[in-house]
Amino acid sequence: MSTRNIGLVRAIILAGGFAQAVFWTLTLETLRNGLLPFDLVFFWLTIPAIALGLLGQSLPLAAGLALAGFIINIGLLAGLAVNL
Repeated sequence: MSTRNIGLVRAIILAGGFAQAVFWTLTLETLRNGLLPFDLVFFWLTIPAIALGLLGQSLPLAAGLALAGFIINIGLLAGLAVNL
């Protein structure tokens, strides 16, 4: 993988991770009724993805963590929307 591609992958991982961090912050402010699953996704998937992306190490793992966090967050939000 070329240096240019690695930089692009890092940028995508960081953008996805920071977008999930903003999502987590918004759920804390608006929907804080014991939403532990959102917290678990943030601490177990999003923060490690951001850390690995910043360090530039294990980028495939970081991309997988960021993608998994995104998919789980969408599923949790859809489940929450159905219950409203």
